[in-house]
Amino acid sequence: MPNKRPDRFDKTAAGSGFGVLRNHDWESQIAAVAVRFNHEYRGNAFDLPDEVKTMPIYQERASGLLQAKLTSPFWQLVKPQKNQRCLDIGCGVSFLIYPWREWEALFYGLEASVAARDVLNARGPQLNSKLFKGVQLGAAHELPYEAKQFDVRSRQA
Repeated sequence: MPNKRPDRFDKTAAGSGFGVLRNHDWESQIAAVAVRFNHEYRGNAFDLPDEVKTMPIYQERASGLLQAKLTSPFWQLVKPQKNQRCLDIGCGVSFLIYPWREWEALFYGLEASVAARDVLNARGPQLNSKLFKGVQLGAAHELPYEAKQFDVRSRQA
């Protein structure tokens, strides 16, 4: 009798209809991403092979050109309205970059990087304690929020 492959996806999870991935490899992958972003947000250098440093994409990143190409204009296009509840998944330090005070929208963040979370949770309330609702540490596939808690949601790359 052939072995049945274990189900990696539970479609009934939390009654959301979206389900939750049940793969322990996700944890190690998320941890690796978090370590990378922690290094970046803390300004630590990456030890990369010389062949990577000669690649055009690396050169664009080092010069700052790549970020402009990758940055999502989502928040500028949506321009959240006053008192809208907005969730930024993978927020990095976006509350410090975008004009949340002009929009008067409520900002909630979810971030895998401890460094980014700590920076935002320390600085965000100083900028506007009424609009800044905090950043939680976590991954997008396990949102610690209610299903219909937000008016606007964004996932940053």
